[in-house]
Amino acid sequence: MFKKINLSKKQKWFGSIILIIFIYKLIPNALFVKHYTFSMYLKDDNSLLGPDQNDNGIRDDIELWIDNHPLVLNDDIKKAMYQSARVQRDSLKFFDDKEKSIQVNHRSNAASSCEGLVFRKIDPTDTTRLEIVLPLVKLSYNTKSRKEAYDKYTNHLTGKIWAMPDTIDDSCDFKTSEKY
Repeated sequence: MFKKINLSKKQKWFGSIILIIFIYKLIPNALFVKHYTFSMYLKDDNSLLGPDQNDNGIRDDIELWIDNHPLVLNDDIKKAMYQSARVQRDSLKFFDDKEKSIQVNHRSNAASSCEGLVFRKIDPTDTTRLEIVLPLVKLSYNTKSRKEAYDKYTNHLTGKIWAMPDTIDDSCDFKTSEKY
């Protein structure tokens, strides 16, 4: 699943991040990891969609980022982040098709609602969710071509009114392990 990569000199600190993740796994609610940052550490081919070797709809570098993020505390959170990552990749895949962009936006609203529901269980203030979601969005649109495609995708959505799903069943594209 993991492939060997060559890190630049600026990314040598990566080993210390792994150590922090290991410590976090030993001490699950370690507060000192709360301000965790993670830079882009996999080589990306700079294509619009990026590599997805296991064909699950999630760019490989983003999947690895989610899998190793210390604030992804349970399986429901991981699945909610996967759902968001798939939607963000689809916004790039269908950026030039207005109807598909609208469909992707409905899925984006559901993914956002799902995140909120599963994160509120562990953090009613929603702070933890933002510490994961905002960097995920930044990673998803991290090249000029991706930003331009995202802008075209959002142009299809201007002037529309959107509603968020009300329940976990309408939001999450997976069966949750807990009652929310």
